[in-house]
Amino acid sequence: MIAQAPDDRTSPSSLLLIENDQVDEMALSRAVTENALPYRMTITRSIGEARQVLAKQNFDIILTDYNLSDGTAFDLLDAFAGQLVIFLTGSGNEEIAARAINAGIHDYLIKDTQRGYLTLLPSRIDIALRQKRLTQQLRESEAQLRNLFDGSSDLIQSLSADGRILFANRAWHTLLGYSNEEMAKLNIYDIIRPSYCEQWSTIVRRLLAREAVGLMEIPFRTKDGQILDMEGNVTAEFEDGKLVVLRGIYRNVTERKRAEHALLQAKGDAEKLSAELNGYIAAIGQLALVSVTDRGGRIIHANDRFCEVSGYSKEELIGQNHRILKSGIHPQDLFVDMWETITRGDIWHQEICNRKKNGDFYWVDSTIVPLKNDEGNIFRFLSVRIDVSERKKAEQQSIEMATHDALTGLPNRRLLQDRIAQSLAHARRNKNKLAVLFLDLDHFKTINDSLGHDAGDLLLKCVSTKLTAAVRGEDTVARQGGDEFIILLTDINEAKDAEAVAQKILNELLEPVTINDQELQIGASIGIALFPSDGNDSTTLLKHSDAAMYRAKQSGRNKHQFYQ
Repeated sequence: MIAQAPDDRTSPSSLLLIENDQVDEMALSRAVTENALPYRMTITRSIGEARQVLAKQNFDIILTDYNLSDGTAFDLLDAFAGQLVIFLTGSGNEEIAARAINAGIHDYLIKDTQRGYLTLLPSRIDIALRQKRLTQQLRESEAQLRNLFDGSSDLIQSLSADGRILFANRAWHTLLGYSNEEMAKLNIYDIIRPSYCEQWSTIVRRLLAREAVGLMEIPFRTKDGQILDMEGNVTAEFEDGKLVVLRGIYRNVTERKRAEHALLQAKGDAEKLSAELNGYIAAIGQLALVSVTDRGGRIIHANDRFCEVSGYSKEELIGQNHRILKSGIHPQDLFVDMWETITRGDIWHQEICNRKKNGDFYWVDSTIVPLKNDEGNIFRFLSVRIDVSERKKAEQQSIEMATHDALTGLPNRRLLQDRIAQSLAHARRNKNKLAVLFLDLDHFKTINDSLGHDAGDLLLKCVSTKLTAAVRGEDTVARQGGDEFIILLTDINEAKDAEAVAQKILNELLEPVTINDQELQIGASIGIALFPSDGNDSTTLLKHSDAAMYRAKQSGRNKHQFYQ
């Protein structure tokens, strides 16, 4: 028996009701119809009938009475696997409720004699469906991220602080030959060349000192003992000042290193060298952006891939200098170093950003090889570039996800801790002051509960915009979580500077905003902690600003309060 609830949505949620009490069944069906709830409802009256239906179809939500004519709802647990289920029962037995929740049942409602539960049921169903969708979205996001990593030809791995391998993508397993089970037992020192272990330890020490190590070469050892030349970057993540994970992205450059060596060893007359170069260019031209310049740097050859990526035709490139591609984001020193390197006969390698003909940026992994004639004089430069724009974009997205709040785009607590640490170091060197403001919105929960979480999220975004506009560019506004924000004010002269900013923020927040066609006004309570008088480290300053905020709330809200 199917009861259809009127609804103007294109895809109503499917609902299975298992109820052997006809009075309760009619009451619930009437509630669905009268409230125009967006559910396509199927009704069964026994365990046996429910099993038949569940064997053929999955439902978005299942409502089931606990006591049924041929058993209890617990008899259907195996059929409920993986689905959202809400128990409905006239019994207020807490033991049943606990057992249901432990068995994976999503919710539990008591059917009171006045049937008040019918007014609660739509919201409980809506909450359950929202949680189901969010869970599915999270799983899909995780799968997409894994697919992104596994789709990369670069080797990606994560290490614990003591060097254990925590994660590796598909390319890592394919190239090095280790299974997941074998990887779980490995340490980084098991897969790098033994002679390189001391250099790796030095790299880790530099990362612990918060130094950037830049692009480096690391020799990896495969399961069968082969040594591969890898080139990549390693970054460190810290939590509460402690190293928690090392992340590395590497590229197998074994073949490139061999090719470079072969090119450097190449001898012969100009025709033979030209023929060999044409062979190399043809072989890599399908993937790489290849160009050849004369001794003065003017382009004399550009392959099709170069033209495709840059947007310039061969006619537009021939005779030009590579400065036509200059993006303007690199310092001039980089190009001075490049020219000095290749003109003395050495190979130059770097990732650089170029500009297309239409003005768009693209990143390339660039290698420039000087070519010499029989007399040993340089007469050509061969440039081989690989488009790495997508990888650079993925790396930036990964950094954004790790350091910024997903809702507001503001720095999160992890990035804030790093900013405070850097600002404290600067303040100590220059004997300056800084302030940490802990802001908590007043009565935000009331707005969130009355207007819904979507409206609450819009309000939080509006607040973050106001806070950012109220401070200087060198200051930091971060979201602590919920309705709490942290403002870091650097290089202030005295306490009244922080007080002026706090009062400015309070005044700005009192200005009404319109959310979903409704005008809202919200205040805030702000606690202020100063360096060095209220603390010498980020943990203490955050703790004391939090305490000052609570004093501001206790003294009447919409106020600011210093720690001391």
